[in-house]
Amino acid sequence: MNEKQCCRCRRVKPVGQFGRDVKAKDLLKPACKDCHRVYDRRYCADPANAAVRRARSKQWLLDNRERKAAYTKAYVKANAKKIADRQRAYRAARRAAKASA
Repeated sequence: MNEKQCCRCRRVKPVGQFGRDVKAKDLLKPACKDCHRVYDRRYCADPANAAVRRARSKQWLLDNRERKAAYTKAYVKANAKKIADRQRAYRAARRAAKASA
């Protein structure tokens, strides 16, 4: 199977244009990435949906405090140089902007 029809735009596209879905029979989402992107942008732009997402995210963080802390600690340990370089570049840009202002 090299091609699949999108359920939204009805175009036949290569399977590379579809995201993964482990619950689907063919392991692909029914909508192509372009259609899914349009849907996501429209969904996220709605203030009611944004409030629900914020509340859900906040609740997850409260329920998984230890898990989040462990993940953050592991990430910082594995990416210390990358984080330091990013912070150094940010501070240099801020100093340059402040000096020119």
